[in-house]
Amino acid sequence: MIFLFGNTVKGVKLVTQDIPGGLRITEPAMKTISVGRIFGTALALCFVAIGIGVLFVSDAAMPGAGILLRATIATVFTLFGGFVLWAMWQNLSSVLEIDLDKSELRHCYINGKGRHRSSRTIAFADVKGVFTEGLEVYQDPWIFDERSRLIISFRGRNGRLDALTGSTDEITALRDLILTQALNRQAAPVVDGVGAFVDRAKWQWRQRAM
Repeated sequence: MIFLFGNTVKGVKLVTQDIPGGLRITEPAMKTISVGRIFGTALALCFVAIGIGVLFVSDAAMPGAGILLRATIATVFTLFGGFVLWAMWQNLSSVLEIDLDKSELRHCYINGKGRHRSSRTIAFADVKGVFTEGLEVYQDPWIFDERSRLIISFRGRNGRLDALTGSTDEITALRDLILTQALNRQAAPVVDGVGAFVDRAKWQWRQRAM
């Protein structure tokens, strides 16, 4: 299976690799500073500061709170803040594999040390629909990049997988690839005029009804 993706966004491009019986698509870890990452870091540091500050609060401000209770509160707040901080900066790569031989989709996250996180396997028969969702990703002050997310709905726990994020051209082409070559379904009609818009609405309804 040979598949080439389109344009890059800020130098970030989905990486494709042939595997036995299918294809592996990797979304490289985002190492840029985003609004969400800044907010998460600030929130984490606030929790750590609160945890440390509890140890130095006067008895009048916390009447009846002994050293053991204070130590417990400080530990909980500090550990929670540390966990959020770790989650914000671990730079996970998202990987989606299309296995035609086994008729399944496999998704996982890989950290910088190559360790897998949150692995999931979805049989083709359980896939209800494959969709794209537009995003605006903050890159530089006052500059937003238009990107899209690949969403796979399926039968099972959660029922939704936010698989990959990339340029709109890449994600649209990947969605159509999964629909036509893996699931043997009709790709989404291109919207151009009222008639095409109606056809696309019907297509989305059929996808969700499966």
